Amino acid sequence: MKKISKIYILHDFDGRPYYKAVEKSHDIQYLNTRPFRFAIRDLVKNKKLTKDTINSLLFLFKMPFLGGENIILAMAPFNFRVIFYGMLSYRNRVHYHTSWPFWHGHVPFEYPRPVRKLLQKIWMNLLNSFESRIAVTAGASKFTK
Repeated sequence: MKKISKIYILHDFDGRPYYKAVEKSHDIQYLNTRPFRFAIRDLVKNKKLTKDTINSLLFLFKMPFLGGENIILAMAPFNFRVIFYGMLSYRNRVHYHTSWPFWHGHVPFEYPRPVRKLLQKIWMNLLNSFESRIAVTAGASKFTK
């Protein structure tokens, strides 16, 4: 089967387990949304950078120049990195993917209340700029419509 297009998958960790079906019809490049943290981990643990970490770091420098790309942004709600990666939605087709079900309570990244409230506002506004919103739990789906 011929691969029809390239998709960048930006994930907080390793997105490979979640997108096997997409790999069958698309050229996928997996990237990490925390490349500096993973670079430090690679250097401390393995004494060398992995290919994924290098690609993720390079992607940061390419971001301002990208346009017309297909991107899946798989990120926990209200994460501060949404401010940075959310900018991709202005010139690219960004599809937001989440499985996080608890949008009104505990979230994976806790911030002081004023910061959390600001991030919630930014996040909810950015949801409208994404090409589509993909939710895999009922709790998340009501926020992605």
